[in-house]
Amino acid sequence: MSCSYTFQQNGRVERKDKHVTELGLTLLAHAKIPLHHWWEAFSTLVYLINRFPSSVNPNESPFSLLFGKKPDYDPLKPFGCACYPCLKPYNQHKLQFHTTQCVLLGYNKSHKGYKCLNSHGKIFISRHVVFNENHFPFHDGFLDTRNSLKTLTRIIHIVLPSCPAGTTASHTVESTHREVNH
Repeated sequence: MSCSYTFQQNGRVERKDKHVTELGLTLLAHAKIPLHHWWEAFSTLVYLINRFPSSVNPNESPFSLLFGKKPDYDPLKPFGCACYPCLKPYNQHKLQFHTTQCVLLGYNKSHKGYKCLNSHGKIFISRHVVFNENHFPFHDGFLDTRNSLKTLTRIIHIVLPSCPAGTTASHTVESTHREVNH
């Protein structure tokens, strides 16, 4: 049995786990992406680790050892950068915008495409994406984290009684709050 909080005693697996955790948190911190997107950061990191050469097998990546070919590095983009995916397949009618600013959250495992998060918290998977690798939208406050799923709407009812001109009447303003779910 090993001592608590001593990953050195737990061998290679614990050290690798610590490596993935620290680098995944670094990806989140660099892009200033909220911590609840940790899964996307960690899965993106493992995707990258499997494509880069390791110290165990110099000049060979786990990907090339498994599939017998060199990985393609051209599709790799900075985690958390601004991206503009083609949204035509997701549109419900032809007058909707064909793209919007999103944030790159990584690569899809089952499709050749990028995972893109829009400002409303929805994730799109698209192969046709334009990137701005120098802009990280979360640095500018990309999501409204306070009201990401609910919008607070204020409805004001004004009731003015009918009265002859020249007389004063008080009017009533009633404010209510109603939550509207998206």
